[in-house]
Amino acid sequence: MPRMGRQDSECSTSPLDPDMSKTDYREPSCALSRVCMTVFCVVLLVCSLAAAVGLVCTWLSFSQKIANLKRDYEKFDELQGWERNSENISALVDEALQKYLAERDHVEVGPPLPSAWASGRDRPMAHLTGNPEPNHYPKREENEVVKIRTWETEHGLATLANGMEYNRGNLVIPADGLYYVYSQLSYRFRNDLPEDSDKEERVFQIIHYTYRRNSYPEPKQIMKTAKSTCWSKRVEFGLYTSFQGGVFQLQKGNRVWVSVSNAPLICFDETSSFFGAFMLY
Repeated sequence: MPRMGRQDSECSTSPLDPDMSKTDYREPSCALSRVCMTVFCVVLLVCSLAAAVGLVCTWLSFSQKIANLKRDYEKFDELQGWERNSENISALVDEALQKYLAERDHVEVGPPLPSAWASGRDRPMAHLTGNPEPNHYPKREENEVVKIRTWETEHGLATLANGMEYNRGNLVIPADGLYYVYSQLSYRFRNDLPEDSDKEERVFQIIHYTYRRNSYPEPKQIMKTAKSTCWSKRVEFGLYTSFQGGVFQLQKGNRVWVSVSNAPLICFDETSSFFGAFMLY
């Protein structure tokens, strides 16, 4: 029995402390929880950062697309605006043209031109020049008006084209239309009086006419230039140039010519005296 008591004493152990027992088993569990919580927070933070980066990238991409769409819309709007402006300009041009045509219709311009004269290159024209050789006009009364019948039509600067005809001083109009008619005459007077002569200086009336004849028997004066001039005894020559021009409604078959007073005084050089007409439309 004493041995048994000794064995009991040797084999017996002191009872375990309940608190100590609980502490030994709970400490590993708390550490694991902290680790898990830390890992979870790190993962959550990484995911949040990734989500934030994704949102930023998405926002930047979306902003770029919005900017591109806005730029494309502005270009489209500008294109539409240009098209609208083009349409407005075209409408204004059409309106101005219609207004011009309406106003032109109120102007009496005679019958329409034949189709043969529609092209500008084919419009009738003539430029006749002075021909000094045959112009030996007999001396007449100084103020007597005579018709110039000896214009040059072929040589030098002279031109007669596209249906325009010439007949003894007359330009014969080949088609109805508006024509510009012009003529220039240069006067050159040689002074035969000596400087010490007792005679008075001579006074000349220089009158330059342009006539038109249509179906009526009497010609119609369409232009006139007149001047009374006096050349001094102190100069050898006296010079004067008379030019006239105008736009007239002429009809097929009309005749136009030039008449002058004091014809012997005219200098019939081709660059000094000339006569012409050409169709405007």
